[in-house]
Amino acid sequence: MWAEVVADVSGLKPKDISACILRQLKRNFFSRNVNEELQNIKDLKDIGMDPFKAKTEHIKKPKTINLICRTDLKKRLQDCANSVIESCTRFVNDKAKTNTDYRESFTEELLEKIDASLDQSTKHRTVNFEIDLKLYMCGIASREFLKMHQKFLSEDPKVQLEKKKTSYLSDFLDLYKERDHCQRKAKDFVQLCIKPAVEEYINRSLGINIVDEILKSSHSLEYSSRSFFQHSILKELLQKDNFSGFVKYISKYEIYVKDWIFQNIMQKMSENKTLYKLKEKKLQVISDKITEAIEQASKTEGGLPLPDNKESITQLTSNMHTYLSKDISISLENEKSALFQIQSTCHPFTTSLKESLDKLKEQFQKEFLYPEDISETLNKLQDKPQDLLFEQMFGCGQQCPFCKVPCEAGARKHEQHHAALHRPQGLGGYIHIDTEKLVETLCTTDVQSECSFRNTDTNLESHPYKDYRTYYPDWLVPPDPTLEASDYWKFVLVQYNERFAEEYEAKPADVPAAWTRITKEQALKGLDEAF
Repeated sequence: MWAEVVADVSGLKPKDISACILRQLKRNFFSRNVNEELQNIKDLKDIGMDPFKAKTEHIKKPKTINLICRTDLKKRLQDCANSVIESCTRFVNDKAKTNTDYRESFTEELLEKIDASLDQSTKHRTVNFEIDLKLYMCGIASREFLKMHQKFLSEDPKVQLEKKKTSYLSDFLDLYKERDHCQRKAKDFVQLCIKPAVEEYINRSLGINIVDEILKSSHSLEYSSRSFFQHSILKELLQKDNFSGFVKYISKYEIYVKDWIFQNIMQKMSENKTLYKLKEKKLQVISDKITEAIEQASKTEGGLPLPDNKESITQLTSNMHTYLSKDISISLENEKSALFQIQSTCHPFTTSLKESLDKLKEQFQKEFLYPEDISETLNKLQDKPQDLLFEQMFGCGQQCPFCKVPCEAGARKHEQHHAALHRPQGLGGYIHIDTEKLVETLCTTDVQSECSFRNTDTNLESHPYKDYRTYYPDWLVPPDPTLEASDYWKFVLVQYNERFAEEYEAKPADVPAAWTRITKEQALKGLDEAF
């Protein structure tokens, strides 16, 4: 009998996520006459399983570049790919954790994110590098977004109907045995209609609420400006003697900043049950609104109670939709299911509805509010607080081509990148060609001098520092031979000289003797003065 009832109910049709993403990838390259490279790709499911490897064919005009430069370029391309893959995989995972279905805009954002990262990388790459990197990331994305889609399909009407089979059986038995099922119907209405709507209400603006809480807490100073933000990160790095953190901060600035913000939020939300209190406050607000809505909905326009008949239940729920429309959306489909074959009259149903709502509040406090996995909660939010704060603090993400100091320009988009305080170039990986030692001077000093630099952007040919804008026209490095590095960066270079040299496959820098006498306390004081 049940099979006959559900035979005509159609579920959601599954999408071929891999094919959707591949089509978008091909459209991404459509105007660039490279579709031949993608024609042989029929499926993404096995792409991106093994580590990505930069190849000689990824280097533009490799035959015109000497072996040393070619090897260095290959390493830079590999570093670029690793950074893009790490950052974009996080992006994909964040999208996949949200309780929604896959949307094509996710892949569009992913491809835009890769393009933005490639714009900041070496120009000595071929289109093959871009194709292979995007294919690799789309392969990873296709598997994660497929899981997301399959999870969403599990909530389709036919599946949900199967879940409600027991409920419909209870309806039938109640009807057959002429039992009063008022309380059960009220409970079903609350669980199927009110509960998901309240969950959505709590999570909808929770990310913004968390940001507001952070900005008015003891952490507020850290996020008051980009300068204070940088100060907080650098102070913590030195206080914790975190060399690997320094390397990540310099070489993978975006990833480090995102991680730092996320851990900062985790710490704040775990203090004094802050996240629990935020949720509980929102629960109380919406509970009060629902209670008030029931009171208003149970009356006629003239203020009299609705008639105590079965038809008035439909009017009651319709009124509730109207009164709560600005705050929550109650599923009409779920409502039909919950109130199917209801035999109760309006007044006892309303009383049972209020009782069920009180129990729902207790249920939320036990299973939805506490205990909780803070990390899981943050990642499932549509507006993630870590992303909202990152957008405020990160800026454009560009780094000085010599010392890797991040741009401090205020707006997200600007004509020129600049930073007030540069640091010894060796910290950014610059090495003296003749001695193979890390460079201890500042780029602000060298752009005023007769010195030259060379890297893969210049094909390893010497180029005057003073004419650096030939290769880096978007950067403004103020020439100032009198400017010295802050005591902070002097101390950092001295403290980790050997380890930075090992990291960059170089020899330790020749630091001035005076730098070796700087203490950690003086370095922290220098940091305060710099910001």
